[in-house]
Amino acid sequence: EEEQFRWADLDVIEFGGAPEAQSPREERLFGTMITRSGAEFTGYVAWDVDEIYSTDIFDGEQDRQEREIPFGEIAVIERYSSRAARVVLDDGEEVILRGTNDVDRHNSGISISDPLLGQVKVDWDDFDQLRFHPAESHIGYEAFDGGRRLYGTLTTLEGTELTGEIRWDNDEEYTWEMLNGEADGVEFDIEFGQILSIEHRSHRGATVTLLDGRVFQLSDSNDVDDGNRGITVSDGDGDRTVVDWSDFEEIRLHRP
Repeated sequence: EEEQFRWADLDVIEFGGAPEAQSPREERLFGTMITRSGAEFTGYVAWDVDEIYSTDIFDGEQDRQEREIPFGEIAVIERYSSRAARVVLDDGEEVILRGTNDVDRHNSGISISDPLLGQVKVDWDDFDQLRFHPAESHIGYEAFDGGRRLYGTLTTLEGTELTGEIRWDNDEEYTWEMLNGEADGVEFDIEFGQILSIEHRSHRGATVTLLDGRVFQLSDSNDVDDGNRGITVSDGDGDRTVVDWSDFEEIRLHRP
């Protein structure tokens, strides 16, 4: 059964893992996206930033006739032009759709949520292809540890090493918070808990290495350029040191 509540009627919501015998009515969309620059990302899909279920509708016009297709029947979506998309259905049918923000440059963005990264988003102009396929494994409620304080070793340009609790850009200090940046038309929101290291590349960007070995050159965010408001390291004695971006070389985050 489905129930709806107004915000004014709510007191507390307590989250928990779903019973083993219970399965959702709808499946989350999952697939692999390729950008026009050739970058590839796999994870849970949010199309046009709001369609996330197999029962959600993908719509457009084919030869001036409206088509409404459940996402669960789609195998591939490709950017055909700034105003159209090529869609391949599970039964092999191929159609070119136009005329809605699902299939043109008015699309609000295609997002991929990767549990080992965080989230990436591309606009229509930077999107190339999305191939839907089942997830190899599902991330359940029990996979999330609730987060913890960031802890690591920072090295300054002069070679000084500082180890302790980290506060990044004067506001991010927990593993569940996000490092923001862009690369080749892709917007990144990287979970700090998935980061191995961040290296100063220039006053405009940084090299970010993930725990799984992936490396991204990010820019266009105060998290990764000289707009950064400082990296604070607090040691076990309660001493706090703030390092400016211009003095920062690298930080390696430690896992417990």
